[in-house]
Amino acid sequence: MEIGAVLDHLHLTSPAPHETARFYAAHFGMTVSIVDEMWMLTGPARRLAISAGTANQLKYAAWRFADRAALLAQRARVPAALQVEPPTPALFDAEAFAARDPDGNLTVFTTGGAATPA
Repeated sequence: MEIGAVLDHLHLTSPAPHETARFYAAHFGMTVSIVDEMWMLTGPARRLAISAGTANQLKYAAWRFADRAALLAQRARVPAALQVEPPTPALFDAEAFAARDPDGNLTVFTTGGAATPA
């Protein structure tokens, strides 16, 4: 089943987030800003968040819907017991939500809102 969303960004963790952010900025033509102790990298049609933590870990994947109605339809499909608050609220709209799969992976659903790059 297709959900009708596009990848908004990935959030990786690193024991050296500043160096990792500098690497992506230098080698992939991305600009860096800091949001809530996290390095946010942006480039044409791509975004990546990096924060302190274990190497080689995906903290979450964020998917963006085109509008509020599509986001709310997705929220209705995900059982309420699986829904959690998204991390880093500054990056998401007020109605964003997240869910964990059976392996503990976190997926965030949003319309962009505050997450839309400038």
